[in-house]
Amino acid sequence: MLSPTPTIGLKRRYLDAAGLASVLGGATTLGKLSEAGGAKVEGAGVKFDELAGMLDTFKPDFNIVTP
Repeated sequence: MLSPTPTIGLKRRYLDAAGLASVLGGATTLGKLSEAGGAKVEGAGVKFDELAGMLDTFKPDFNIVTP
């Protein structure tokens, strides 16, 4: 049974910075990265994907200062 308050722990040996960036950037999911051997998931990895899906996405060329 899944815990009602899931705990997410990331260790460098399980997921590197590039993998984390690709998941948080929406290029892939933690499940797909795990299947490809790029991450190790213990517990409910789908909860991490749900969290990543809630993050805003930004255009990289947005105006920092506007006239």
